[in-house]
Amino acid sequence: MKVSISVPGRFHAFNLVMQLQNGKISTELYTSYPAFKVREYGIHAASVHSILSKELLYRFHQKIYGYNHDSLFINNWFDWMVSMRVNPDRDLFVIWSGFGLKTMRRIRKSNPKAVLIIERGSTHIGFQQEILRHAYRRFPELRPALPSHGIIDKELKEYEEADYISVPTDFVKKTFVDKKIPEDKLLVTPYGVDLSSFTPGKSSRETSKIEILFTGHFCVRKGAGTFLDIMDLLKEDSGFHFTIVGNLESGLKERLRPFIEKGILNYRDHVPQAQLNEIYQSADIFLFPSYEEGMAMVLLQAMACGLAVIASPNSGAAMAIKHGENGYLAEPESREDILQILLGLRADKNLLNLIGHRARQSVESGFGWEDYGNKIINKYRDLIHE
Repeated sequence: MKVSISVPGRFHAFNLVMQLQNGKISTELYTSYPAFKVREYGIHAASVHSILSKELLYRFHQKIYGYNHDSLFINNWFDWMVSMRVNPDRDLFVIWSGFGLKTMRRIRKSNPKAVLIIERGSTHIGFQQEILRHAYRRFPELRPALPSHGIIDKELKEYEEADYISVPTDFVKKTFVDKKIPEDKLLVTPYGVDLSSFTPGKSSRETSKIEILFTGHFCVRKGAGTFLDIMDLLKEDSGFHFTIVGNLESGLKERLRPFIEKGILNYRDHVPQAQLNEIYQSADIFLFPSYEEGMAMVLLQAMACGLAVIASPNSGAAMAIKHGENGYLAEPESREDILQILLGLRADKNLLNLIGHRARQSVESGFGWEDYGNKIINKYRDLIHE
């Protein structure tokens, strides 16, 4: 089996490539990352095709328009560059959604027997637009980070022309089925976590306060509004402290300032992944009330570190969490439910530790990257009848 992967950055594609290479599968990678950075992840240099111009365009665009603003031009640029370089004589192609229509059409024209898979790391783009419009209603001062009409149109064509669409959770699958995508076109494979890099700390930390953590891009899409509400509800309760680690959506810094000044919130900007394990180990609870995700890998990281996770089903958490057993599920805007869970865990430290212990056991039993690799390789082989 010969596989090609096209990704405008890194995402979980590098983990996918490593698993394919570990399985002795011939793999080519087209990415906007420079080749020397890709090699740091253990990927064979000979298999990497770097399209650095996309990364430069994207970072310049970020400085002007901000982190959340997409660009159809940049999407099409990367797509066109890959289409000009891709070797169509492969068995199976995995192409990141929004960045592959030209590439798919060129491959289809040259190699009609090739299996074309669109990799979608979020919900159906139509569902995504609808739920984010709702989420931004309480933030009139912010510019909504919504997919543009051009990108939506392009993705819908990709969904139609691909042989399959690869998604990470049943929740994401449902958003596609609800949008009339045939169920047999959808491949569901949950992501993984590096179980050696993310590990539990002390079983009981020496502090009287419960530390509540959020990591990743703190934005409206990932439930910033609910997180702010929970801090506001607990601002007079000395038994809780909050930490946010990651980039902020433009405009949210002022919303955090009162909590920082009162000493109930510690904010840190983005940190290297090598430092994340220590940050997780310094916390008790991971709160992630996201409106929509594919499967947030920070959830698996937090579980691997033995934290009690409270997350929305929309984050993909339901693939790994059984409510009340190894974590908790709460709808994105269910502030009172989240509050009661937090108060219950503070009142019962033994339960808090037990939930964290079970969380670690859960990811050890099916959510390592090797587990992901074995599942996806078997699916690819079935698709090409190998």
